[in-house]
Amino acid sequence: MLIVTITQCLNATYKVNKMVDNKYIEILKSMLSIGDLVLLDVYEVDGSRAVGIVTDIYDNMIVYIDKDGQKWRTNIKWVLKIYCSEEITKKFKAQAVKSFEETLENAIINSK
Repeated sequence: MLIVTITQCLNATYKVNKMVDNKYIEILKSMLSIGDLVLLDVYEVDGSRAVGIVTDIYDNMIVYIDKDGQKWRTNIKWVLKIYCSEEITKKFKAQAVKSFEETLENAIINSK
């Protein structure tokens, strides 16, 4: 009897969490647009949270470019903040472009 009750509680908790996630994604998806700078609940190697520029939005996923110029994909529910400041966005884009160019130059030099 106790096991059945615990199982029912866990199932109810799972369903509520799923419902909250879906509602969060629905609300956030309407607010996101391509080119937005977002803070994600995804951790970098150094322990900091990832920041990226949204390049594509589909279903419940986004594709973003991180500070190193690499493209990543993650679920919309991991978006914590959408930055609206143009100054912050410009600095981040410049850093991402610079990192990408350096990586490209190194790849060309190493391939010779």
